[in-house]
Amino acid sequence: MVGYVPVPRKEEIANVLGGIVGEENVSADEATAFCYSCDSSTVGWFALFSKSFNFRPEVVVRPSSTQEISQIMRYASEHKIPVTPRGAGTSVSGNPLPTRGGILLDMTRMNHIKEIKTDDLLAVVEAGVMYYKLNEELKKIGFFFPPEPGSAEICTIGGMIANNAAGIRACKYGSTKDWILGLEVVLPNGEIIKTGGRTLKASSGYDLTRLFISSEGTLGVITEAVIKIHPLPECVVLIVPSFNKVEDAAEAMRVTFKQGIIPATMELISGDYIKAMNQTLKEDEKLPVADVVLLIDVDGSETAVTEEVDRIVNICKMCKAVEVKVVRDLGIRKQIWHARHYAAFVISRVLPPPEKIKLWGTHFIDVGVPLSQVPAIIGYLKELSAKYGVTLVPFGHIADGNVHVSWWADPQDKEELKKAWEIGLDLLRKAKDLGGTISAEHGIGIIRAPYMNLEHPTTLNLMRQLKRLIDPDGIMNPGKLALEGVPEDLFLQLLHELYPETGET
Repeated sequence: MVGYVPVPRKEEIANVLGGIVGEENVSADEATAFCYSCDSSTVGWFALFSKSFNFRPEVVVRPSSTQEISQIMRYASEHKIPVTPRGAGTSVSGNPLPTRGGILLDMTRMNHIKEIKTDDLLAVVEAGVMYYKLNEELKKIGFFFPPEPGSAEICTIGGMIANNAAGIRACKYGSTKDWILGLEVVLPNGEIIKTGGRTLKASSGYDLTRLFISSEGTLGVITEAVIKIHPLPECVVLIVPSFNKVEDAAEAMRVTFKQGIIPATMELISGDYIKAMNQTLKEDEKLPVADVVLLIDVDGSETAVTEEVDRIVNICKMCKAVEVKVVRDLGIRKQIWHARHYAAFVISRVLPPPEKIKLWGTHFIDVGVPLSQVPAIIGYLKELSAKYGVTLVPFGHIADGNVHVSWWADPQDKEELKKAWEIGLDLLRKAKDLGGTISAEHGIGIIRAPYMNLEHPTTLNLMRQLKRLIDPDGIMNPGKLALEGVPEDLFLQLLHELYPETGET
C-alpha cells in the first residue's frame, strides 16, 4: 500500500539535515508536512481527506546548493530514506507527492540565474528559478525562454525539465526538452554529474541529458541547467477564426502546415470554453460564439508576420471559417490569452447546474494523438458525453495533437466521481488506439502510472532496469512512472475508501 510510513528516526534525520543546510531550513513538524502533502492533482487533494492514504514527508529540507543536495543524498542513500524533489508543486499528476514519506527536497532556494550569454544563445539557471522570473530578466535584454506551460506564473525550471513541460507555444517552439543543452544532476548515491554542455549540437555518445528530462525525479535531483534562449519576436498578431465543425478547424491546421507556415500557437477552444472565456472578457475582446474557435499567434518580423497573417486568414476562409478576427492590439491579445489560461476555472459557472459545488476533472486530461486523429479524439469525446451523460469540454494545443478535456463533478456525489474515473480510462485507451500518448505534457506521476503499459508494453521493463541501475535502493521519488511494478489506481482506491458503498467497475 502506498502512503505515509512513520519513521522512528524523524528527529535524527532532521538533526543531520540541519547540520547540512542550517536548522532554519529543515522542518519536521506535522503542519509543514501537511502543507507539502498535496499538489494540483485530484489524487493529491482527495488524499487530504483519507485515513489510509496521505503523502506527508517525515522531513522537509530546503537546500541552497548542489553540494548540500549531494550530502543529503549520500545520507539518504546510506540509510535508504526515500527522497522526493519538489519545485512549485504545480503538477496535476502527483509527480512531487512523497508516496513513502522520507525526505522532501524543496528546491525553491536554488533560485539563481547564474549566467546569461546572448552571444551563445544560452543561460545557466538553478533548478528552483521560477519560469516567469527568468523571462522577466530575459525580456530586459530582448530574449525569452519559449516553452510556456499553463503554470507559467508559478512553476520552476527544474520542474519543467523533470516533467518535460510544454504548453501553448509547442507548435513552433517545441517542449522543454528542445531547449535544454546540459544538466547538473545529483545521483541517488550523492555523486554529482554534468550532462551535455554549451554547444547547440553534439554527437559524442549517449544523450544522457534527455535521460533525465521527463524522468520526474526518479533517477536523480536536477540542480542546474544550461538552457537555450531565443530573441523576442519583433511582432506578434493573434488570428481568431471560428468554425461550425472541428473537422474544418483541423483542416485549416493541416493546410497551414502543408503550406510551410508554422504559427507560434494554435489553440482549439470549444463551445463551453468559449462561453467561459467570454465571461471574463470585455465586449471588444470577446470571442465569436461558435462550435470551435482557434487562437493562432503569428510571430516574427513585421514583414513576415504580415504575409503569414494574410495567408492564414485566406486558408481559414477556404476551410469554411464562419468569421476570422485579426487582433493586432497587444493589450486585447494579452487579455484573450489570459482568459484562455484561466477559463478552466470559470467553466463551472457555465456548466449546469451552476449552484452545485464542482470539482475540476483533472484526472485524465492530457492525451496526445497524431494530427490527423484530432477530429477522431474530439468526436470520441462526444460519444463519451452521450454515454455517461456528462458535459465534456475539449480544448488544447491542436497543432501538436495535444487535447485537454475539462469536466466537472460534484465532490459529494460518488457516482459523478466514478464516472470521471471511467471517462478518463476510456479516453486513455482511445488515445492509444489512435496511435497517441496517455500524456503529452502533464507527465505520469501517480495518476497515470497504472496505465504506463498501455503505451510502453515493450520498453517499460527497460525503464525499470535503468531505474534499478541508477537507483538500486529505489529511494528517488518512489511510486512514479510504474518503475517499481504496476500500481493500483489510487484515485479508484480513494474513491472506495471515501465512499465505501461504491462498487467495483
